[in-house]
Parts: sequence; structure tokens; C-alpha cells
Amino acid sequence: MHFAIRFLTEYHYDAPVTDNLNALRVRPATTSSQRCDEFHTASSPRRGLRHLDYFARGDRVRHPTSHEDLTIDMRAAS
Repeated sequence: MHFAIRFLTEYHYDAPVTDNLNALRVRPATTSSQRCDEFHTASSPRRGLRHLDYFARGDRVRHPTSHEDLTIDMRAAS
């Protein structure tokens, strides 16, 4: 199975926020009928800290500095 997915999330806050933590669980599964060859996430502001969760199935994006907007752009393909 071939696929191309884009998942875009945008947050717009009324006032500056600090120390925003987002857990991403959007990576397509690799199974006997499909596989995920490419997976990328980008966030803005770019100051985010990223790391995989315990099971390496998702990641968390943390923005410890003050911001009023946050965009997370995920793309996957096979």
C-alpha cells in the first residue's frame, strides 16, 4: 500500500504561553500490509525539544520559551 499523509496542527493563543508540551501519536504503523518509509515532524517555533517515547512510537515536542502560536507539521509516506 502506498500513501502520502500530511497532518497539520496549529495553535493560536490569546496570551503568551510557556513550557508547552505536546505528545504526538500520529506515525502510521508498519504492518504486514503497509510500511512507513518516511516520517518527519517539524514545529514552529523551532526551539522545541524532541525525543521519542519509551516505545519509540511517537515523540514529544516541548517549547519551554514564551510563544503565542505553535505549528506542528507531520508528513509520512510509503
